[in-house]
Amino acid sequence: MDGLRSPDLPAACCYFVVLVVGMLAARAAVNKLLDSAYGRWSFTDTWVLFYVQSALPVALFWFLDYTGVIRDTSLFAALIVSAGYQQIFAGGVKNIALPGETAKLWQPFETWRNIVANRIARAAKRRLDRFDHQVARFASSDPLRLNALLSVVLNRSADPTALSARLQAIRAAPADFSPLTAGIDVHALLVARILVLELRASEPELYGRILQQAGLVSTGRLKLQLTPARRAFAGTATGILSLAVPIVALANLTNRDITWHHAYIQWRLTKPDVSTRDRFRTIEHLLGHFHPADVNVVRQEIGRAIDELRHGDLPPAVVDAFARLAERSPPKVIKEFWIPELIGGLQTPSAQNRAKLHACLIDIATRAYPKHPPALALPADINPANESHEAARKLYLSWSDWLAATARDTHEKAE
Repeated sequence: MDGLRSPDLPAACCYFVVLVVGMLAARAAVNKLLDSAYGRWSFTDTWVLFYVQSALPVALFWFLDYTGVIRDTSLFAALIVSAGYQQIFAGGVKNIALPGETAKLWQPFETWRNIVANRIARAAKRRLDRFDHQVARFASSDPLRLNALLSVVLNRSADPTALSARLQAIRAAPADFSPLTAGIDVHALLVARILVLELRASEPELYGRILQQAGLVSTGRLKLQLTPARRAFAGTATGILSLAVPIVALANLTNRDITWHHAYIQWRLTKPDVSTRDRFRTIEHLLGHFHPADVNVVRQEIGRAIDELRHGDLPPAVVDAFARLAERSPPKVIKEFWIPELIGGLQTPSAQNRAKLHACLIDIATRAYPKHPPALALPADINPANESHEAARKLYLSWSDWLAATARDTHEKAE
């Protein structure tokens, strides 16, 4: 995936792009899935489905980033994952293959999504059935209203002749009287129900508004029945929240004072399988913080990551990244942070990494202390590439002694 070249964006901004595009894709997917559910966005379950589906591409992008499937968190990679995550799970995107059996995780999600969609569809149908029944009773109680309903439906019916014949047959049939129907014109009620169902079938999205325009239902009743106040409030509140989510996410992603942001940048710096371009972005991001020459800021930014130099066998590319950061840091940061930390990193079990750290130390220490060049103070027979534990210990102690002597001489001259 590192073969894709796209506009240069920080990794955090790429995650923001995934979130925004994922939310747009989720909205389209939910509308398609619940196409037959009238007032679908007034149900809390719809918003749960929307948020879960919006979070899915973000989680997938992180997983692909973490496992090294995506080695360059570029804008193109963000767009591909956010817009095509379903195809990625299905294995239909070239060069992006989910590791192991991860692709099977889509199946339980699909099952859960269908269960929620069916629940929403049943709730929407119950709501519409109650509304239809009330409209039919209201229209059947007055011949003028029933005629108005008949005129509206016949004008929109696909087969008005067949509908008229069906209604005529109902009027001609004997009424079934019972105590429950006392005082009710049964024929008119049956006709009104058929007419409302016919209008609902021909105009599923607009039939409530059509009934309102015909004077058969008030604006207040239309809103109350098709979008109950409690559900309307929940839908509006969650809709506002959906707009706030990307804004808050962007503010947090770009807020460098947040602890998790430091941890994330340090992880990106030490991530083994990453493209050269992506690591370059991370280095440039960090160097933007080093310019004030505040050692505490530097320690806050990469203090945890640099501990891995001592205790972990980092890939040589990661050690090279530390070396580039050190070489391009301000002199004060080099003296107070990088030289002590890189000397500590000489305890690494990797002889190759020790050799790289030794070369970097020679360069930055010579520039930082031109009057105390380490090349003159270190033993002539020192070999940083020697793999023996004793050689590594000797290298570390030699550099530690040089640093202590240099600090002592510098302090004495200052006095």
